[in-house]
Amino acid sequence: MRAAQTARAEPAREVLTAEIFTDEGDCSVTSSSERAVAGVWIGPAARDRGIDGLGEALTGLIARARDEVRRLAEDRARAGLPDQVAATIDNAGEDAARAGEATGRILDGISKANEALQRKAGRA
Repeated sequence: MRAAQTARAEPAREVLTAEIFTDEGDCSVTSSSERAVAGVWIGPAARDRGIDGLGEALTGLIARARDEVRRLAEDRARAGLPDQVAATIDNAGEDAARAGEATGRILDGISKANEALQRKAGRA
C-alpha cells in the first residue's frame, strides 16, 4: 500500500513488445523488453510438427522476437537523438573499419622505414 501511495521518482518506462509468427502461422512467440518470452501461442496445426519440430520452431521464433525487440529499442533510442548523433552511431562500424585500414597502412610505412634504416645502418 505504501509503495502505491509514494510518487515514483521516474516515470514508468514503455514496454516494447514484438510478436513473431511462423511462416505457416501455426504458432507465435511474443517477446518484450521486460521478458524474453512474454507469451506463446501454439495452434492446432502445430501438432503436425512433432515435439522436435515444435521445439525448433519456438526456439527460432524466440530468437527472431528478441531481435525485433532489440531493433525496436534501437529505433526508439535513435528517434530521440539529433540527426548528426544518430548518423555517427549508424556509421560507427564503417568508420572503425576505415580507421583500422589507415592504422594498418601507417604501421606498414613505419615497418618499411625501420627496415630501410636497419639496412642503411648495416652498410655504414
